[in-house]
Amino acid sequence: MVAKLREAEKAMGSTKINDSERKYLKDSLRVVAKHDIEKGEIISLNKTVNKRCSSEKSLMPLEFKEISPSIARDKIKKDQQLFPKYWNILELLLQ
Repeated sequence: MVAKLREAEKAMGSTKINDSERKYLKDSLRVVAKHDIEKGEIISLNKTVNKRCSSEKSLMPLEFKEISPSIARDKIKKDQQLFPKYWNILELLLQ
């Protein structure tokens, strides 16, 4: 029974995350369009999804939450990374 428990522990893996894994997880997720977004359409959280991306200039999830909702300046294709140049911050919320 003890041997089976040890096998199960190995199969489950470790819950500890080292520094390099933490940096990878923190920096790898970026905001992308869940589906095509038309020019002038409001970009909100439900129109985006977080995926691993190679570009460090695209928005991270927390950055996007701070400026959402916004209005698209140009058409954004599905799975395209979101960059600040793609929208105007919706100023109606400030009025």
